[in-house]
Amino acid sequence: MEKILISFILILYNISLMGVDVSGNQSGVWSPDNNPYNVVGEITIPAEETLEIQPGVIVSVQGYYQITAEGNILAIGAEADSIRFFGFNNLSWGGIRLESETQQSEFYYCYIEDTDDINDYGINSINSPVLVNYCTFENHKKAI
Repeated sequence: MEKILISFILILYNISLMGVDVSGNQSGVWSPDNNPYNVVGEITIPAEETLEIQPGVIVSVQGYYQITAEGNILAIGAEADSIRFFGFNNLSWGGIRLESETQQSEFYYCYIEDTDDINDYGINSINSPVLVNYCTFENHKKAI
């Protein structure tokens, strides 16, 4: 009985490490309960929609993909519980592109890493209102 219980706990632990694969249109809430969010294709937040990313969320980009917000992103971490965007195994990815001319995106206490290709930004605002506070950018040619 004890071996069965230990096996069951190990299975649950391994499942929790797998996270959730995301691509395509995204909106709603990403919570740390589903960590990590494995970006396996291009991401778009449609116009007039919001993607809220909660403190503690880990976003692992699995290839050369971009997160594009035609709506807006609210990535509001906390000093003790930041949000992390990075390329899996230090893989370069396309960064975050903001395209809404009316909806403001906000980034607080975020770590954004690994967009070191010459044409990519950590956050690239195209005539889009954005507020960036207490964020760290690493391994970029152009951070913002």
